[in-house]
Amino acid sequence: YDRPFTISLWNDVLRTHEETLNSWPDSFNVVGVLALTGRSYKGFTLSSTMSTRIITNPDGEKADALRAWATNHQNILIDHRSKLAEIHSSTTTTPVTKIEEINRKRASNTWQEERFNLRVTLPTASAENLRLYLGCSKCGRRTNETIDTTFTCTFCNVQSAKSEP
Repeated sequence: YDRPFTISLWNDVLRTHEETLNSWPDSFNVVGVLALTGRSYKGFTLSSTMSTRIITNPDGEKADALRAWATNHQNILIDHRSKLAEIHSSTTTTPVTKIEEINRKRASNTWQEERFNLRVTLPTASAENLRLYLGCSKCGRRTNETIDTTFTCTFCNVQSAKSEP
């Protein structure tokens, strides 16, 4: 499997292994995780269940092979880690991406955490033909006002709020 995926740990599983998990970002570890449920939504995700067990530093031929691979491929692991760090720590606005660039994306060079901004022009766009999320110009909460209407927002109490997409 050449793509990263997410393992979500919940409740007692997380509390039981919290100290061990906090040390993992400093190194590449081989672990065994048993009894997870899989989901395919915006990438592949595994979630813990009441039966989930985490085996740190497992024994066996496959675990040894994975450790050897990690030792021999540190550059790949470091590249993956830095790419994730870049995605998660990005505080700047994502630049506008061209459709051609998105079309070149494949499973091997796309991360489920990536977000893209597109600039599109709809040739015959009108508010009646679009489903827009209209929100308060101050707090962003949803409103039933028509587009560009000035109103008093019931959430942030701004009297001169404007409904905008």
